[in-house]
Amino acid sequence: MDNDAVRTSADRTLVDMWIDGKSRTVSISRAAIEAHLRLTPDRAAAMTDEDRREFVRGNLKLIATAASELVRQGDGNATAVDIDVVGPLARSADAASTLASRMAM
Repeated sequence: MDNDAVRTSADRTLVDMWIDGKSRTVSISRAAIEAHLRLTPDRAAAMTDEDRREFVRGNLKLIATAASELVRQGDGNATAVDIDVVGPLARSADAASTLASRMAM
């Protein structure tokens, strides 16, 4: 994967992936990455954009699986997929909430 394939924008890390027959931009929130890594507040604050890009590069298969689930549960025609940590009021079946548990495996 070339260096420009994974990029950061504000608190998001973006990667373009081929998912279910379409090119889609997958956006992973900083909070989702921090939740997976179970970072303390100090370590989370110290995480750089490069750290987040390296995390995404090292977990592409997991991210593709989570993004595929979101596409299948949502709009199959979407060109963007958002992976985030959801709050306690979210539906328990929400694929975004399963990302943190999948990433913890």
